[in-house]
Amino acid sequence: MAVLLPRSVEAVAAIVAVLKTGGYLPIDPALPQARIAFMLTDAAPFAAITTADLADRLGGFDGPVIDLGDPADPAADTQPISGWGPLPPTTSPT
Repeated sequence: MAVLLPRSVEAVAAIVAVLKTGGYLPIDPALPQARIAFMLTDAAPFAAITTADLADRLGGFDGPVIDLGDPADPAADTQPISGWGPLPPTTSPT
């Protein structure tokens, strides 16, 4: 699975999820379009995870594209990272 995301908390969560599936193709959004096209052709990922503003960087990719920012996309997680609940209380050393 290809992951085209800027460096962020969401990117880390997506990377961990993809690594658990056994295949990972990291794509830096800053790469030239020709390099991204080559990577997609060479690796032939079955799907890509990105955001709406970066989706056009995938060029002619014909697999499913999961938009992390689209709550209507059933493949996208609609629960924000911050919604995982409060962190456990910390204790200060005494």
